[in-house]
Amino acid sequence: MPVPQRLPIVNGDDGQWGDILDQYLKKEHYDDGTDNAVNGGHKTVTVRAGTAAAGTAPIKLTSGTVLSSPEAGAVEFNTDGLYFTITTGAVRRTIAMYDDGSGATGDTYYRNSSGLFTRLGVGSTSDVLTVSGGLPSWQALPTASTATSGITQLATFGETTTGTSTVKTVTPSGLSHSDFGMRVMQILVSDPNGSAISTGNGKAYVVVPAQFNGYKIVTAHASVTTVSSSGNPTIQIYNVTNAVNTLSTAISIDANETTSYTAATPPVVDSSNNTVATGDSLRIDISTAGTGTKGLIVIIGLQLP
Repeated sequence: MPVPQRLPIVNGDDGQWGDILDQYLKKEHYDDGTDNAVNGGHKTVTVRAGTAAAGTAPIKLTSGTVLSSPEAGAVEFNTDGLYFTITTGAVRRTIAMYDDGSGATGDTYYRNSSGLFTRLGVGSTSDVLTVSGGLPSWQALPTASTATSGITQLATFGETTTGTSTVKTVTPSGLSHSDFGMRVMQILVSDPNGSAISTGNGKAYVVVPAQFNGYKIVTAHASVTTVSSSGNPTIQIYNVTNAVNTLSTAISIDANETTSYTAATPPVVDSSNNTVATGDSLRIDISTAGTGTKGLIVIIGLQLP
């Protein structure tokens, strides 16, 4: 007959009391079968589930004064503080607790002056966590200015060029694609005090330096010191290394004008053939010379892609 899982019944269980008690006590108490001081201590603790009824909590601590000298392994409860003492240095630690009944998703908890958790409600979208009066708090991120740190927008290429904004941030890409990132080469094709220019290819050459490797030609213009009295001087920039014209519409200087900036037909860069590399040879070709034109200068603007 199996030994019952209970305490012995008074005036019953004749001849089984010892077996029933032995089984009952050994369920959670240690016993090695010898006369040993370690016997009787709990080897395991099984806590019965509680119920919703008052007074049935599985474990209930009574608030009381904590030990004057902390002892390793001690669990203590005093008013609103629950403590556990660690072995190293016998230091009493506060067990962090928070009220999950009043919180919400995204809430943050911080230590107050009493060493307890205090709830900080979640902030609004784009708020930042800051410190005010020694305590954490949420605040809307202010717009940055020359005097205030805060959120800032990235400046466009155009805004970087104009340089009028005092609150926007310049990026390396924005700088390189603005006018500040443009590299300019000027090529003196003919002597201002020499003969008038004439048509033909190879009137001047320039070699692309290593600093311009991978750049793109983005602008091309020309000027003269002595204007053409008739006919529009027309200039092409030819990449000898790649054997391509870099302009889909050549540079043109109107008669009696000193630069192509005022030309009726402005030059257009060929976006398919405008990339240059270290050592590329660029050639200046003149297809129309005009009349009496002198001192031709070609201006090439380059920028990173």
